[in-house]
Amino acid sequence: MREYRLFLTDIIEAIDEIEDFTSGMDFT
Repeated sequence: MREYRLFLTDIIEAIDEIEDFTSGMDFT
């Protein structure tokens, strides 16, 4: 369960990075 939680956090951080990256583009 602990590893799954770490995996989830990595995904959330990756999504945040993608949103920051795409915010400079014309994606919504």
